Amino acid sequence: MTGLDVSPGMIAAARQRCGGYDNLRFAVSSGHDLAGVADVSCDLVLAVNVFPYLVAGGMALAARHVAEAGRVLRSGGSLVILNFIPNPTDQNRCAQSRSPMDMIVQGCSTRRFQARQQWSTMSS
Repeated sequence: MTGLDVSPGMIAAARQRCGGYDNLRFAVSSGHDLAGVADVSCDLVLAVNVFPYLVAGGMALAARHVAEAGRVLRSGGSLVILNFIPNPTDQNRCAQSRSPMDMIVQGCSTRRFQARQQWSTMSS
């Protein structure tokens, strides 16, 4: 299992907290992509509280991360995004689209990545 973060301090804290586990690896990421993660090497990409920052950096950055998940995921792997919406204004914009992922998946190459989404109805 590999944990990535843009903050060296967060990586240091994770290493300290999880130092007794031999199957964990932590690395500082640029935040621009998943460089350093090999193609077709993951069963799961779990993005917890990441996408609000990616969306704030621009939809192209968020789309790049979805494409990067497609690059690193094995066949049948999953991208799980927890906390996609950064603020209520964006939540209203997402509620008007077919699905929130339409904003970032549109135009992405996903030949190894199949997005399976179950979205609850979003309300303002």
